[in-house]
Amino acid sequence: MAVVIRDFNLGGVAYKFPLLIYLLYLYFCWLVLGFGPSEFNHIFSGYSRNIVGAVVLALLGGYLWICYEEDVRPSILLVILSALITIPLYGRSNIVALMLVVVFVLFFCWKYKFSLFYFCASVMAVIVLGPVVADYFSSETNFSSGIESPRYEMLLGYLSELNLFSLLLGGDERLVLAIQEYGGNPHNAFIRFHSNFGFMLFVSLVAILAVFIRLLSSGSGFLLVLLCVMLLRGFFDVIFFGNLIDYALLGPLAYFFRPEYKPLIFAKT
Repeated sequence: MAVVIRDFNLGGVAYKFPLLIYLLYLYFCWLVLGFGPSEFNHIFSGYSRNIVGAVVLALLGGYLWICYEEDVRPSILLVILSALITIPLYGRSNIVALMLVVVFVLFFCWKYKFSLFYFCASVMAVIVLGPVVADYFSSETNFSSGIESPRYEMLLGYLSELNLFSLLLGGDERLVLAIQEYGGNPHNAFIRFHSNFGFMLFVSLVAILAVFIRLLSSGSGFLLVLLCVMLLRGFFDVIFFGNLIDYALLGPLAYFFRPEYKPLIFAKT
């Protein structure tokens, strides 16, 4: 994928066009068919409803990587449309992750003047529309459940079942009651990866840490933040590490092999 994007200039085919088509389909489902959060689950049968929004994040992350490679500003309209569709998709982690993407794209790609403008406009919008927006989020999204989540209980339950043997070879998700109560899905990519592959989780985390340090030392703040958002999203669903959208991590990880590349638009200043 990295070769296709860098050497054959096919990034649009790999990410941008699929993102556009996917967004058109989701907006059609929402605005024309009137699909709610339960119906969206049918798009990826057998997966959590949150996967629908996670794929938006994955495709958007790939599109932003293309813009980084080509040193062009991403379409802020496309970024905002990707963030807005997460609201009818209901999931809290998707909403937070995509809103973070909007903020850091504005900061890195439009710098301070435009970022300040959008920030002030957002503050004014919150002041004027705050009660309406808060009521919508509390009634029409999963924020109606508050910030509590059974995911924390699943994580603590999984950790409590580990011993030296299972730490190396992987724990058994079936021993965790909280996970079984939710259909055997731990809703955490790190739990699922460790359960399947044991100590390879730690090998992967060391590799990701090396990329993190490389990005930090080379001043590539844009890819660094993108990587953090992806990993944060993986903490709330089984979407990485041997699952559906591992390729979402490709951009930040591939930069490890090209640290000398410094685009102008995405520079720190």
